[in-house]
Amino acid sequence: SHEYKIPEWQPNFESTDTSVQGCVAWYPACDTSEGWWSKYTGKTFDSNEHKKASPVHHVMKICELVRTGESSHNICPFLIIQPESDSLCPAPWVRRFYRELASHPNKSSKVEYVEFPNSQHGFDNICSPRSYYANAVACRFCNELYKKGVASS
Repeated sequence: SHEYKIPEWQPNFESTDTSVQGCVAWYPACDTSEGWWSKYTGKTFDSNEHKKASPVHHVMKICELVRTGESSHNICPFLIIQPESDSLCPAPWVRRFYRELASHPNKSSKVEYVEFPNSQHGFDNICSPRSYYANAVACRFCNELYKKGVASS
């Protein structure tokens, strides 16, 4: 949807439809407002800029606009795959993002969260039953979207 597009983050694509039909998020960095990048780069960043770029804050804003009737914006179907012990993108941050997505007033979009116990960031980079299962879950999700015609446009 163009309704919630942020043109300054899409230079030269301001008039292009960059909407998505579905999303599979693998251990997403979904709350950048807590100085997330500073922890790994050693650089200080403007916290307002981090909040402005933080996906969880965008979802919260969208939900609030829909609840107050200021917007009819919907979210796309979402699958979040998260390792429980992720030290780069902590599970509590991702669970919060999931709760915000799942609280969207328009329940027409499917929002799923799969957390892998005792696993770390990048767990799926090594062939294991866990990585095969994670890929199977993602494939099933995408196939469902495709069969419904959501991703065929």
